[in-house]
Amino acid sequence: MLAKESTPAVAIILSSVIFGIFHLFSSGVTMLSFINLILSGLFFAGYAIVTKHIWGVCGMHFAWNVTLGNLYGFPVSGFADNGRTLLGMNLTGPAVFTGGAFGPEGGAVTTFVLLLGVIILAILWCRQQAYFNSMN
Repeated sequence: MLAKESTPAVAIILSSVIFGIFHLFSSGVTMLSFINLILSGLFFAGYAIVTKHIWGVCGMHFAWNVTLGNLYGFPVSGFADNGRTLLGMNLTGPAVFTGGAFGPEGGAVTTFVLLLGVIILAILWCRQQAYFNSMN
């Protein structure tokens, strides 16, 4: 809907920033966690565009939250009490890597993985566009 009123790029960036803003009031939020949430929005938007549906995005978001919170017992977007966990592991190491109180979503490892994912999706989208243009 946003893309109809503006451009696809503006729609993707705006929705990604809004996704990050929705998490700003979580416990332990940092500038890096905010950036990672925006990168997550970019990744999810790119995935939906490349695959042409949103179900994979829903599945990835659900799996991420359940795996971090309910399997490993890590904080998810600053929420540390996730009930019972299967493994109940603890984050150790510098907060810049682990995400600290915000959880792995706030760490530099996640930044690297998301940047890599966004780059891969951009390459896939460019190849997809080139293929469709060659068909016309």
